[in-house]
This record gives sequence, structure tokens and C-alpha cells, in this order.
Amino acid sequence: FQVGYPIALDAPVLGLSLALALATSVAFGLVPALQASRVDVQATLAESGTRSVAGGRGRWSRRVLVAAAVALGVVLLVGAGLLVRTFVHLKSLSPGFDPAGVTAVSLQDKRYEDPVQVNRLFAATLANIRRQPGVEAAGVALGLPYTRLLNMGFTRVEGATPDDKGAMTNLSYITPGYMEALRIPLRKGRLFSDADQAASVPVAIVNEEFVRRYYKEQDVIGLHIRVAGGVREVVGVVGNARASSSGLGGDGSPL
Repeated sequence: FQVGYPIALDAPVLGLSLALALATSVAFGLVPALQASRVDVQATLAESGTRSVAGGRGRWSRRVLVAAAVALGVVLLVGAGLLVRTFVHLKSLSPGFDPAGVTAVSLQDKRYEDPVQVNRLFAATLANIRRQPGVEAAGVALGLPYTRLLNMGFTRVEGATPDDKGAMTNLSYITPGYMEALRIPLRKGRLFSDADQAASVPVAIVNEEFVRRYYKEQDVIGLHIRVAGGVREVVGVVGNARASSSGLGGDGSPL
């Protein structure tokens, strides 16, 4: 399946809406037009001149209908304006990654339950994919952009304060090649490499929103965070890739 959700107007729905609007306009405008064509001008002038009770009631009902039509028209115009503004906003909203030419597949096999076997499966699968013609980069991740990641507590090792208690963040496990495949920009430090193994120093990459929220824009490269039951060294900062809200907003997650 493809990564990302394209923002576009659905042509069949738009065509049906236009057809219904045209049919409604003709249907509701045809009856008054036919009635107006059959009006007895002399009787109408006489009714207006004598200010009869029946004529007053007729004018009152017409005024109510006109007022209701104007009110409904204003509501529809406001709704249409908000819809157009939302559409323009979504079209201009950056997802934080480039989905062009990116394809994602679900990699699951019940035969591989042991962590060592799972790692071997990932390594073998990625090696085969990267050998395919046209493949620029490939990686494995626990969750893709626009999906809900793990919502976990974390603490800062350096400069921890009582305010750190209860701090939460979104977390995803990824392999080398994931950032490159989605073209998520590296802002500082480095990305994961094949040298980052289970036996090496545990490392983490955070995004700009994480740094802004918890470190007030200070340099975090080389600092440590305690998350997922262990201490990890921050080795890189990347741009914000949008994820489904986990109570933290769309951008507050280490990746």
C-alpha cells in the first residue's frame, strides 16, 4: 500500500453535488416562475390598493420564505468558504516526508517470534529489497507516518527536574534506511547505521518538536534519555513527520 493520504476532491461526488444543486435550483425556481406567469395584474393591483387582509397574509408568508431562503443561503456560503479554506490548508500542509515513489508492505510471519529470528528476518528481507533495480532505500519501522505510535513515558538523564515526572512521548522502532526511504530531513547529528546493533551503545533519534518541547531548542546531541526501560544516547535530530495523535499532538515523538 502507498504511504500518505493524497488530498483531492472526489470527481464523482463533486459531479453529483453539482447535479443535485442544479436540479434543486430548477425545481424550486420553476414553481414560482409558473405562478408569476399566471398572475392577474389587475387583481393584484386591486388587492394592493385596498390592503385586504388576504393580501397582507400573502405578503407576510412570502417575506418569511424570502428571509428563510436568505438565511439558508448565508449558512451554505459560510460552510462552502470553510470547506475551501480547509482544503487549501490541507493541500499546503507539509507531512514532513516525501511519499513520492514510496511503497509500504506489512512484514509479518508467525514463524519468527524470537527477537533474534525477527532481526534476521528483517535483515534478509531488507537485503533482498535493496538489491532490486530502482530501489534507492529500504527500512523497517514499527509504525508509518499518520499512524499511532507507542505512547510512553520518558525522563531526561542530564538536567532532569521534578517537572520531568509524567513526561510522555511517541516512540517508534526503526532500522537504518527508514529515514532515507521517506526522505525525512536530517537536521543535526547522524541517522542510524548498520553499526547500531544490540551489543552497541543504545541510541535514539528525536525530531524537532521533541527538542522544542522538552529541551527548549538546546543542542541535544550526546545527551541521554531514559525510555523503553533503558538509557539511550541521542545521536540525531530530524524533521517532524506527522503521526496520528496519541494525546501529544501530531509531531511530538522521537523516531
